[in-house]
Amino acid sequence: MLSETLIPHTRDEGRRRLIRLVVIVAALWLAWPRAAWSQPPAPQSEAKPSNPGDRVVLTIGEKKLTATQVEQIIEALPRESRAFYGGEGKKFLPTYLVQMAVLSDEARKHNLQTDPQVQQAIENATEAILANAERERIEKSLAVDERQLQEAYQQHKTDYEAVRIRHILIRTAGSPVAFPASPPRPALPEAEAREKLEGLRKQILAGVDFAQLARQYSDDQTTAGAGGDMGYINRQKVVPPIVAAAHALAPGQVSDIIRTPYGLELVKVEDRHVKPFSEIRQELEAQIRKTQADQVIQKLIGDSKVVADNQSSSFHPQPQASGSPVVHYHRSSRPPSHAFPKTLSDRRNKVPLRDSTLTICEPIGDCSAHQAKVE
Repeated sequence: MLSETLIPHTRDEGRRRLIRLVVIVAALWLAWPRAAWSQPPAPQSEAKPSNPGDRVVLTIGEKKLTATQVEQIIEALPRESRAFYGGEGKKFLPTYLVQMAVLSDEARKHNLQTDPQVQQAIENATEAILANAERERIEKSLAVDERQLQEAYQQHKTDYEAVRIRHILIRTAGSPVAFPASPPRPALPEAEAREKLEGLRKQILAGVDFAQLARQYSDDQTTAGAGGDMGYINRQKVVPPIVAAAHALAPGQVSDIIRTPYGLELVKVEDRHVKPFSEIRQELEAQIRKTQADQVIQKLIGDSKVVADNQSSSFHPQPQASGSPVVHYHRSSRPPSHAFPKTLSDRRNKVPLRDSTLTICEPIGDCSAHQAKVE
């Protein structure tokens, strides 16, 4: 049996965990149309409804959601999450809708809507959702003409250059980043790895097929089977040394040896072209609207009477207590608001579920910090 001193502690811990779950659920709840769960749809006969949108696609106890209501939920999400859950992410919707419905019911049973911490979280979520909605309204109200689009395209053409590459990786001992795929052979001292790659490069320049050597020698097991083919690379997802080499070479050319966080590499460019204006027109327009909206928002802030007490500890980080987690925020981090996560977590690497507005972990409530790494 638990001792009397442990029982209160266990109950408090359970309540704190439940509050943490409900805070996240409340945030999700506020992101969606309130009418979605407010009234069950009219009873359907056994015959299929004449309107496909009236079809009940999810039932949780007495609550029912039609196809139309699911689309309304998606439309109410912030733009980034809307794009994901309106596409490939639709298959994840039932999981989060069920979690929301079940946990919100449990929260009401425990009267957690009166808990000050939950009430504050709901207030914060409401403010953030309204702020996001106003930003979208501002962006939609701004005019973007064809001249602006063409100028932006010409100025940033290099950002829209598509480059397809192959690579050969030889891992080196002491590389700062361990390669995620299981290596076929042990890492080499850098001098040996360099000598090996120099030999491979000479063979390639003499006419040996790059893809054949990649299959045989590359330590990147995710691409070796495809002859080292990395496809058309994304600047934001490939380490800078590879990006720099890829954009400096012409199709058919092979790079010198490149040092990366994984080891030493060779790169061959297979194709390189600039995406046509018609393909990126919408992306350009969205970027221009965002830039113009930022200017409007800064003016709104400048016109507001803002007084901040910079001497107050409220706006200064407190010294870390001994043994406390050290949180490293990314340079791109920004205060979160609330919505669905954009992608599922990578359980192997413990990567949190994240979109531009809310960081959540799987399972819900298991996250340590918004857009942060905790040591």
